[in-house]
Amino acid sequence: MTDGPTAPAGKDAVPAAHSDLAAVWLRDNADAIKAHDQRVAEHGVLITPIWLRGSENER
Repeated sequence: MTDGPTAPAGKDAVPAAHSDLAAVWLRDNADAIKAHDQRVAEHGVLITPIWLRGSENER
């Protein structure tokens, strides 16, 4: 058995393959995702979206 994605034959093959790839990616990147979430929780996002900025940016 392999650790990589597998897909069933037929019309569900593409969504199943994407789902498998997403699961593998999330597993492989779990530490980086956790570190990013922690940094955002402590310091906020690097660039504040315009809709969250103060009224000085309203036109």
